Amino acid sequence: MIPGLARNAVVAASAGTGKTELLTSIYLGHCLGLHGDGGLVSPTRIVATTFSRAAAREIRERLEKRLTGVAGSDPAEHERRLGAGLLAIAQERGLGRAELARRAARALEDLPDASIDTLHNLCGRILREHGLELNIAPSFTILEEQRALEDTEQAIDEVLSEALDGDGLLQLGAQQLLDASGGLDRLRGWMLGLLARLDDEGLDASELLRGDEGRSAERARVALYEVCRELASDESSPRAPLARRVLDALATAETRLDADRLSRAFAELAAEKKGRNSPGSEGLKLLLERTRGTNNAERARAIVRLIVEGPTLDARLEGVSLVISEIQRRLRQRHVDQHSLGFGDLLRLTRDGLRDFPEVARAAGARIDLLLVDEFQDTSRVQCELLLLLRERPERNRARSPGSLPVAADIADRGLVVVGDRKQSIYGFRGADVSVFAELSTSLAGTRAAQLLDLPPSATPPEDAPVVADVTTLVDSYRSDRAIVDAVNLISERDFAPKLQQSFEIRYAPAEALRLPEARRGGDPGRLSLIIDDGLTPEAEPLVASATGGMRSALAIAGYCATAVREGRALSSLAVLARRRATLPLLGFALDHFGVPYVVSGRDLYGTPEVRDVFAALRLSQAPRDRHALAVIARSPLGGLSDQALLELSDPKRGLLPVHEWEPSRLSRSEDATLAQLLQQRLTDYLRIAPRVSPRDAIFDVVERFELAAVLSQLPRGAVRLANVGRLQEIAATHGGNLAAFVRFVNRQIALETDETEAAVFSAADDAVRLLTIHGSKGLAFPTVILGDAEAVEKPQYAPVGMLRRGTDKPLLVVRHAGEDGPIVTESQTALSEDASARASAERQRLSYVALTRAQHELVIALPVRASGGSLAKTVLDLHTEGAFADLPGLRQLAVSELLATQKLTPTSTAEGQDPPLRPAPRSTSAVLGVTALSDFQLCPRRFSLVQLHGLAEPRQGSGERAPAREPDADPRLAGIAAHYALERWPLERWGEAPDAALLAEALEQGGLAAGSDVGQRTLAGLTRFLQGPYAALVRREAVRVEREVSVTVSLSGAVSPRRPPPKVNPNQLELFAPAPRPAASLPLARAPNAGPELVVKATLDLLVELRDGSIHVIDYKRSRGGGADHDRYAPQLALYRSVVRERFGKVPKVGLLHLLGAAEEPEWLTPAELDPGALASAFLAARATDEWPSVPEARCRSVHCGFISACHFSANA
Repeated sequence: MIPGLARNAVVAASAGTGKTELLTSIYLGHCLGLHGDGGLVSPTRIVATTFSRAAAREIRERLEKRLTGVAGSDPAEHERRLGAGLLAIAQERGLGRAELARRAARALEDLPDASIDTLHNLCGRILREHGLELNIAPSFTILEEQRALEDTEQAIDEVLSEALDGDGLLQLGAQQLLDASGGLDRLRGWMLGLLARLDDEGLDASELLRGDEGRSAERARVALYEVCRELASDESSPRAPLARRVLDALATAETRLDADRLSRAFAELAAEKKGRNSPGSEGLKLLLERTRGTNNAERARAIVRLIVEGPTLDARLEGVSLVISEIQRRLRQRHVDQHSLGFGDLLRLTRDGLRDFPEVARAAGARIDLLLVDEFQDTSRVQCELLLLLRERPERNRARSPGSLPVAADIADRGLVVVGDRKQSIYGFRGADVSVFAELSTSLAGTRAAQLLDLPPSATPPEDAPVVADVTTLVDSYRSDRAIVDAVNLISERDFAPKLQQSFEIRYAPAEALRLPEARRGGDPGRLSLIIDDGLTPEAEPLVASATGGMRSALAIAGYCATAVREGRALSSLAVLARRRATLPLLGFALDHFGVPYVVSGRDLYGTPEVRDVFAALRLSQAPRDRHALAVIARSPLGGLSDQALLELSDPKRGLLPVHEWEPSRLSRSEDATLAQLLQQRLTDYLRIAPRVSPRDAIFDVVERFELAAVLSQLPRGAVRLANVGRLQEIAATHGGNLAAFVRFVNRQIALETDETEAAVFSAADDAVRLLTIHGSKGLAFPTVILGDAEAVEKPQYAPVGMLRRGTDKPLLVVRHAGEDGPIVTESQTALSEDASARASAERQRLSYVALTRAQHELVIALPVRASGGSLAKTVLDLHTEGAFADLPGLRQLAVSELLATQKLTPTSTAEGQDPPLRPAPRSTSAVLGVTALSDFQLCPRRFSLVQLHGLAEPRQGSGERAPAREPDADPRLAGIAAHYALERWPLERWGEAPDAALLAEALEQGGLAAGSDVGQRTLAGLTRFLQGPYAALVRREAVRVEREVSVTVSLSGAVSPRRPPPKVNPNQLELFAPAPRPAASLPLARAPNAGPELVVKATLDLLVELRDGSIHVIDYKRSRGGGADHDRYAPQLALYRSVVRERFGKVPKVGLLHLLGAAEEPEWLTPAELDPGALASAFLAARATDEWPSVPEARCRSVHCGFISACHFSANA
């Protein structure tokens, strides 16, 4: 029996079970008159919605094929396209092939006008049709994403500015939001998320409930009093006198509570480890456990802050609510006034219109006989309400009061089918709420749905709840072989483990477990392969043999891929999936090491070189003087110019000249002159036309004008590269609008590291391993799936302002209150943190299920030696240890040490489907590098390759010692960025005096570092020592010019030679910063016949000081302690800074390090050895040409405390 033909239906369709086939069968059944009442339903009266336009396109194409087959003259094709289920119904009703063909042909005629789209587009049509009735201009436009973002940020800034200039609750709320978020930039980000979620929930901010924070504080005070009274009753307990001190401090609360006294007393009591068995100790333990903190003393201080500041929290929360409500009101009104609606507006305004004007809902619903909803696990609460409004029975609609919503019992008993799989809901970041699926399922199908889905008691309806829909599950897997089906069931049953018993959490219900259809049970059983880390060191080169952690796992996966090729399997049959995007470069490095070709897809379209190159052309059309965009084009395959040519096309003061000022004939190399002339002509013609065409046409013009198809075809994986450009064209066509808006949109996508691609698309002829994220793999299937980071866990997002939903009640507004000396932890904040943690855990479980179910014939899971709790690796390791996989068919265990010893692949041919051999790199005469990258290369070429080319973060174990555990906000990069931010903005007139601790802490917070944390306190102390020290005083007293974060680019040639002393100047003038005189004929640059390569260095100087005596100081900030241990590590960097300043300003500076964690109050001055720019450039160009980055001796690595030492040198782990 096909669900949805006779009655409303909820279908829980597990992965690979033919969901699309079912949807199209229900659609066909209505078109052909095979549903409940037998009437023919035109496609124009059927609405099918899904999560994305790509999925809607697939459904439409599948319907067209099936209807065409049924309408055709081939009997076999007729039956195949009709399907066994519909064929049986037709035979039962006596309908022959000719009649069905006639009905199918009629449906085919109407199919082009059918509504098969996203729910957003359906809402847009309803608003245009009924706009006048709903007081909405039917001619409204859809806001571009960038414009919607700008509008929201503008509303946030306006309301906050007005509130801070005012008084009362609005001012209090605005200040509270800024304090909780750590600055305006962060507040904007969190507010954007909150406003989007309010739209998804269909809520006004004023509807959010507020917790009784004052009463919560009073409960905490009473609980502390009771605990301490019980502890003090046992005179023999060492905790008794400490408890009495707390009681004494609390007793003063009737006059004025001494917060410092109470905080000290309670912190001492909480830290006391003796007397744990005395009366009251259990209560103390429970009281402290309810509060977040790194230790008991910190938790105690947080409780005291809650007690002390509790009376003010309700007013703060009310102020925050008023501010958020005003931001939301102003933003919504602006959109309506401008007749421009965002995606959230479309859903909310349609819901509001159908709710507030029942006659409009009745008219809209009357046009729909069947509403099919696909991917319902990825919908929001407001979308669920829309479904009920559109399927409401006419008589219930007439009885409904405007402003009220129908319930499930009010809808018609036929014409609604929702299909989804809670286990595959992985788009929470886009507003999807997996709990909506469970709630609608139970409201439509009652307790039967709760039983099938194994929902917790809190989500189970009463036994007498009305039932208006059938519920069923799809579990027959048409994708995966038996071994994979059995493995998925075993793993998922253990892995789906709810924490809070909430509806967004999932138990792997028996009714949803996968099974193999009868027709597939006699085939190949498939294979489950476990890559087990045996801890052994293989016979291999040091980089492989000594690899640890993620690198060892990535190399083992690459070894497996190389082994698979030798077994005769196609590389294109292998897909490596990673939970974290950051894992992809590591896997790519490992595959490169073993010589395994691969393609990266799924989530990084905007990061591919070919898309960046084309986008540079789009940017240039909007800003013809954008030197960076022009440089990207010139050096890319679009231009092909050498670094030497770019230097000769540049001006010392202006940088790279605009293209219309180029003089190609003056270039020193004839091939560069030819290429530059061609590029100049192409760009001139392109810039003349591009601003007047659509984004799609502008991209097409780039492809045609620059002959990009021919150029990319000569590069490795050329077909995939060209397909990426084609994907950019698709996005441009979908995005619409003008070119300027599209450029802004893509700029934001790049900044956020996001990608619009819903699923990865590969070239069928591309014989390479597929490397992609789990999100990118959704909707795809691969013969072999390899899980690359099974040990990964999802990190919860602890928002400073958010909303907490429990059950069906209105959500609770929760704000992270900030006290004078730390955060105030309330009951609602603790509940929100627990909710965030549980949601993150449930998200990880669903992501793992999606990854496991992508495999068709083989599932490979790489496992570490030990796995952290809450990870997929932990679940699989436990099952393996228990022997749960022993009876699986096709089980295979592979040792990591054996895979690491696999020989590299050596491509020897260019057969079809394989990459052609790389062409020799063009000879370069100059190298362009930043100081940090160049100093890495000076220290060790292999280090440069790992950090700069492959983007690997340096391990923090230094010379091989184990790094101590660190707190969550102790990322040294974050602390360094915040310290730079504070020093860059600290007023010069305050140097040399003790800084205001609160202002300095605020500057660190604005830079992104929690000043109250341990690392924040250490950084704060270091900054304070420097700013009040003698050198800071000298700068304020004697400096004639101070520059912070100075960007300088210079060209260094050949060996360093002594310079003549600069002429005397007036020390009060800024002649130091004037460019050094150059020969009149400096463009094009003349090069001696035997001159070595040129080194172009880009430097950003943290601090450059010119004193009255004419001396120059260059200081680099470091989060280090000093004492001489870092001299070797930072000497190359300082030598480069010295050369850059000498070349740029004509004087030799004094260079030094400011150790922010050390005890010194002034910089540590160093005299690094001189460098030879020509030799350095030659070495770098040679390494780049051959793609060989050798390591240096181990002693050198140890002297600079390189974190990669254990990965490069075998003896480091001995």
